[in-house]
Amino acid sequence: MTVPSVSANPITTWLWSLDRPSRWIRLLFAVVCGSALLVLSAKIQVPMPFVPATLQTGAVAFLALVLGFRLAMVTLAVYFAQGIVGLPVFSAGGGWAYLITSPTAGFLWGFALIIAVVAILVRTLPPAFGRWHAPLAGLIGIYAVYLPGVMWLRFVFGDWSRAFEAGFWPFILGDAIKGLLAGCLALVLVRLTRNLIK
Repeated sequence: MTVPSVSANPITTWLWSLDRPSRWIRLLFAVVCGSALLVLSAKIQVPMPFVPATLQTGAVAFLALVLGFRLAMVTLAVYFAQGIVGLPVFSAGGGWAYLITSPTAGFLWGFALIIAVVAILVRTLPPAFGRWHAPLAGLIGIYAVYLPGVMWLRFVFGDWSRAFEAGFWPFILGDAIKGLLAGCLALVLVRLTRNLIK
């Protein structure tokens, strides 16, 4: 069975293989849609004391699986650029200072790590996982966000215990579900796309 791949799925093949200017129009459209998904997923949230529970980690994993490493990173950069210029695209507003002063700053930068880890996993997980290939990549990759996220909270609070209480323990189950769903949705979308462009 063919599974979603960051290097060779029908979506990325379709986006990158066209002649100019059609290729760049479609790539731009994919980036715009991806950044819109990140904005929307930031606004669907459950308020928490320091780090809100949003759908963003799942959205990032989904984009990594569907768009591939390069295009997902470009989409993330466009999303950050919108926030830096002041658009309220983050979970609690916008502005360049948000990326370096807010309690969630480490998690935002961790989105790039999710994309990188998902990309590596899609390339290296054995084909024997079959239909679980993409969900496992999403599940494992999504947890990469906690490395910079919790480390940043440790810097903010000056205490590891508070950092884990605020930014790790309340979210691990929800992120597992989001990672699996991202993989399943990516698999469905890739299959549908493969049928449409045959």
